[in-house]
Amino acid sequence: MIRVDILLSKDDKVPAKIVDALQQELEKHVHKRYEDAIVRVRISSSKSVDVSGCDKDDKDKLLKIIEHVFYSDDWLPE
Repeated sequence: MIRVDILLSKDDKVPAKIVDALQQELEKHVHKRYEDAIVRVRISSSKSVDVSGCDKDDKDKLLKIIEHVFYSDDWLPE
């Protein structure tokens, strides 16, 4: 089972609506290619990105999807 875990630092004070929007956007993009993947975005004491349950090739593809979503701003709520 592929898992994508994104932890955002509580020190950055990211609003809940941004966390929810990010999770929805990541799910949309990840599920296009990996429909059974579990995507979670949470607030934690530190920042991290973890992709597990797949081979290196798929991990690289997923990291590119995550990077694309992070750097696009069309998913941000107004």
